[in-house]
Amino acid sequence: MHVGKNYVELNYDLMKVDSIRQSDSEYTLYLTREKNQHAILSVKLQDNDRALFNFSNGKMLMKCKYYDRNPDIDYLPVSEYPKLITGKWFANLNTLESLAIEKGKLVYDGNRWNIVWLGEYMKREYRALIENNGNYRLIYLVKQTDNSWKLTYYQNSTIYIPMSADVDKYAVFGNWYEPVKNEWTFGFFEKFAIYQGKLWDYKTLNIKKNKGTATLQNGNETFELRFNKANDSTLDLRSVHVNSHLFSVACSYVQDKSR
Repeated sequence: MHVGKNYVELNYDLMKVDSIRQSDSEYTLYLTREKNQHAILSVKLQDNDRALFNFSNGKMLMKCKYYDRNPDIDYLPVSEYPKLITGKWFANLNTLESLAIEKGKLVYDGNRWNIVWLGEYMKREYRALIENNGNYRLIYLVKQTDNSWKLTYYQNSTIYIPMSADVDKYAVFGNWYEPVKNEWTFGFFEKFAIYQGKLWDYKTLNIKKNKGTATLQNGNETFELRFNKANDSTLDLRSVHVNSHLFSVACSYVQDKSR
């Protein structure tokens, strides 16, 4: 459990402190969870560094010892923050939703967050407490085997991939379906494509200003595609395999809610 300036963290759950009532050595904290659920935490001091925590009227009783900082977290100095997340990363193959550390602040979820602290927890993951306009979040960062970052906040996870030097190709990345038959048809991703239930390698992929070509290869089979992105949700795609069709975007990412 971590008690901060105006929040309480318990088992990955960050709760805002609405008010505090004191009676001698006992404190009652009235809390609000992420989805406006309310809870009560009673804290009875027993000596200088120990207290009895009673969460939600006896549903959870804990005898706790006070620490200045979590002994299981190896806290990074501020100068090391930019070395952890270098460059810019994108979520959902969307260049508008970025993750970066710039001038000591975390760029995330459309805002620039103050980093209260950032550290490595038991060599398993990185944790950070961030703040923006009095709103606190406790986030968890795990580096994946494919070099992406998995960021978890309030039990919801998002995958961030590094920004490519060739930003134009993000225009076609995502899942596309044929609107007349309403059938999912193509998936284009950083290192491969999906078509007819198969994984295809990019022999070539050249896109500039929403137009371009790709040569896909699966074993001995190859074919060429020509792209013309009409707008944010419509892709004109032509090839030898596929007659001229307009494909409407279905989605670009399926959120990973597991931890």
